[in-house]
Amino acid sequence: MIDGVRFRVRTGVPWRDVPAEYGPWSRSYDLFHRWRRDGTWHEILTRLQPLAVEQGQKPMRYDKPAVRYEATVLVAAVNERL
Repeated sequence: MIDGVRFRVRTGVPWRDVPAEYGPWSRSYDLFHRWRRDGTWHEILTRLQPLAVEQGQKPMRYDKPAVRYEATVLVAAVNERL
């Protein structure tokens, strides 16, 4: 399911277009939104941000225009750790 979330964030496709190889799109959608509600994504971002800054990347912003960029950075950081 996390791969489905990563695919969706990386590509920007609608949830229903997440390939079946990642499982049912609705499960990836539910996981993403559950983690957003319970603060898991914020926790991941908070822990990865110092590592990104350490590697010379710009500090992450939290305003709406930056959301897509930040999601891409988050996915890249998670991919790097996997």
